[in-house]
Order: sequence, then structure tokens, then C-alpha cells
Amino acid sequence: MKTQILKSIFLGLLFIAFCLLKAEAQIIYTDVNPDQTYSCNASPCSHSYNLDLNNDSVIDFTIRESYTIQTCFPSGTYSRKSVTASATGSNKLMTSMLNLNEVIGSNLVFSSSSGTLRSINFSLHYCAGSSGVWTNSTDHYLPLRLSVNSNIYYGWVRLNVAVTGPLLYFTVKDYAYNAVANASILAGEMSCTIPTVTLNAGGPLSFCNGDSVVLNANTTAYKFQWTKGGVNISGATKQTYVARTAGVYKCKITNSCGSKTSGGKTVTIPCRNTNEIFSGAIEKLSVDPNPAKGFVTIKIPSDEQGEIKILNLFGQIVYAEKISSEQLQIDISRFPVGMYLVQWSNGIINETKIFSVVK
Repeated sequence: MKTQILKSIFLGLLFIAFCLLKAEAQIIYTDVNPDQTYSCNASPCSHSYNLDLNNDSVIDFTIRESYTIQTCFPSGTYSRKSVTASATGSNKLMTSMLNLNEVIGSNLVFSSSSGTLRSINFSLHYCAGSSGVWTNSTDHYLPLRLSVNSNIYYGWVRLNVAVTGPLLYFTVKDYAYNAVANASILAGEMSCTIPTVTLNAGGPLSFCNGDSVVLNANTTAYKFQWTKGGVNISGATKQTYVARTAGVYKCKITNSCGSKTSGGKTVTIPCRNTNEIFSGAIEKLSVDPNPAKGFVTIKIPSDEQGEIKILNLFGQIVYAEKISSEQLQIDISRFPVGMYLVQWSNGIINETKIFSVVK
């Protein structure tokens, strides 16, 4: 029996280790070592780099440079050098030049299977010129969309495309893809872990109706969805959210390795605004006399228990007490002349009254 228990524990730990390893291996990264550089110096010339993004021995994309002599209408010739990218089968790519950590996924429109990264024409003829967005020798990332058995996978290849005088060349440095179908990847991302998240509030979580608080998801993830009471808030897909109503707020965050939902921040609105107060919206709470001097009597329904707080108009608490009786008499002889808010809460119902202190 003891041997069987130890075997079960070992298999359990082995399974956990396998799951953790699998999570770490979600992004499949390949370093091209040494870097592969291609340049054509004479015509005709053509060099290609065949990219097998998912390492299954099937060519998925090709980066190619060519050098040709072409005729320019109505007469004359010119030398043309170009770097192009193309996709095989149902794969797609973009010729856009992405920077490090830009998101590659369904947010991009992969509308083509081939395109020119950079071309230059050399001639004294008027049709000479250049085109393409890859215009300098800084490393950038080419976004790729791989299609395998009707599943879509997103990836990148890091290239350096440079022009030096009449020379045009490109260098392939490394590439990667996300092995989870339809999951995004960041340009240049080589590995990832499940994200973590905590929520921070930019102010008090309890305030009067009409006010708000800024909530921030503290994380390195790049996709956000805020919820209130477990329901998605439409359009709330930024790292921050401005909460204006009472409820429990959470944020679901996502990176290349998966998603995680934060703990909740509870927003309460214990007091109404002045217009609501004077419109007679308060029914359970009474303050007498009003205006008052010396003492004030606060009454609540006899079957209610809760806490009484008195705040000045700066939001400072000047008096607080737990109350379990029908009424409470408070000495306000030391209160400065002015307006005050009385807040009563039993944890479920919140009521507010406004009163003034006179001398």
C-alpha cells in the first residue's frame, strides 16, 4: 500500500511538471544561428530563405532578394534590386514593419500572401526610384499567420533590411510562433508565463453619487476586459477603468500564455448628491432638529442596526458610532457652524441626510 501511495504521488508530481513545462513551451522560438545574410551584386541573381515556422519540414514562408535588369517605358533600362516575402498554401503575411512588443493576432489584417519589403532602382533614366516600408537597417518584425488543419497560429520573423549605396541586403535573425491556435504573440516574444494581476484604486472606493474612482490593472498583460458583478462591461478593454456606480469590479487580463481574472474591488456609494437629498429621496433616516445647535437626535427604524457617521463638507469624518437602538442623541456643541452629512449603513442599505449647525 505504501509503495502504491508513493507511486501515485510521483505520477501526480510528474503530471504537474509536464503541465508546467507545456505552459512554458507554448511559444516555440527558433534562433537562426548564425544569422543568415543575403545580397545580390550582379544580374541576374536571386537568393531565398525558406522559413519553416513550426518546424514540421514544410516551407511556410519565403524571404527572397533578386537583382534584374529591366526596361523602362518608353526606352532605356535600369537595375532593380528587391526584397520580397511570400507565403505558401493558405498562409498569410503582412509587409508591415512592426516594432518590439507590438501585438500580432486577430487585431491585424492579414490580407495578402506576398509583398515587397523594399526595392531600389538604379539608373540615369527617369523611372529610377525606390519603394517599400523597410527603409533602414534597424531590426524589425514581419508578422506571420500560419494555417494548419484549419487552425490559425500567429508568429513573427526578425529581419534586418538595409540599403547601402547601390547595395540592398536582408538578414534573418530568429523567429517564433504561438503554439496555441488563435492566441496572440508579441513581436520579438520568445517565451511567456501565465500573467498575474492586482487592482489598484486611484482614490476612495466609497463616494457620493456623481463621483467616480479610477481602477487600474497592475500587470504586464496586453488584453483587458473589465467586469461588474461577473458581467463584461461593454467597451471596457483598457488597462484602466473609471467606476461610477456601486458594484464589485474585476479585470480579466490576457497575454500570450493565457488569461487570469483579478480579485475584486468593491465600490460603494453611501451618500446621494445634494439634489437627491433635498428632493425627499431619504425615507429611513431623520435628523432633528434641523438646523441644530447643542444636540441633534438621529432616528432610524427600530428594526435596523448599523453605523452612524457624520462628515463635514470636506469629506472628513467628525463623528462615528455603532448604533443598535432606534435613536441616538449626539452632542454637537463643538461642531463648527456649517453643513454636515449624516450617513447610516447596515451593510445592505445606505442612507444620508444633510443638516446644518448654527450658534
